[in-house]
Amino acid sequence: MLNIPARLLFLPAILFAVPLLAQTAPPLPPSPFDGAAFSMSASAMRSAAAGIPSDQRSDATLLYDEADYRISATGNVSYVVRLVYRVETSAGVESWAEASMEWDPWYENASEIHARILQTDGTFVSLDPKTISDTARNSAEQATYTSVHVRKAPLPAISIGSIVEEVASVTDKQPYFADGLVYRCSFANSVATERQKVVVELPSSMPFQDHVENLPKLAVTRSNRSGLRRVVYEQDRRP
Repeated sequence: MLNIPARLLFLPAILFAVPLLAQTAPPLPPSPFDGAAFSMSASAMRSAAAGIPSDQRSDATLLYDEADYRISATGNVSYVVRLVYRVETSAGVESWAEASMEWDPWYENASEIHARILQTDGTFVSLDPKTISDTARNSAEQATYTSVHVRKAPLPAISIGSIVEEVASVTDKQPYFADGLVYRCSFANSVATERQKVVVELPSSMPFQDHVENLPKLAVTRSNRSGLRRVVYEQDRRP
């Protein structure tokens, strides 16, 4: 990940009060990758990707990067990450050919991974659930141990020009800390990113505060309907 000071901080419960910076951009036009996961046809995905230039400095191009946080009235969090990316180089074939998601059995249900790969011949190949493995993440090299597990799987049929759609998710079985948590979301990736989005949904009655720092191109959309607060933070690659 690029080491630049660009981040979003949000709190599903008020641990401390911080001001929201008003220097945010107007709403962005819809992305062709908006919508339900795995709903795009092969032709629609290829057409949408064709309109997004590659960057010769990147092994892959992130066409769409969305992270959703859904917080229940009890403080349980459901976290879903959806990526759509195009592999640009042979190095990218190696470094982007695995999907993974951590989870902690102490308070979370086992994470889930789903993916499909649009090959250069226009056909989809789906991730085989039987190839998903689950192992404990051992941090013995730092003389520490953790209960965290990692679920991961190799992505099939990856080649230069492949377009990968990947969804990984994890849900709480009990709140990690019932009095509130702080989340930090960075809008900085190690590869060229066309569109990045963070969505937060929680009950309107739940205290919430956010802080945007050094993100002048970030568009923030807020709504509050039927007892549900929804905040969408979105940024694209436009100069």
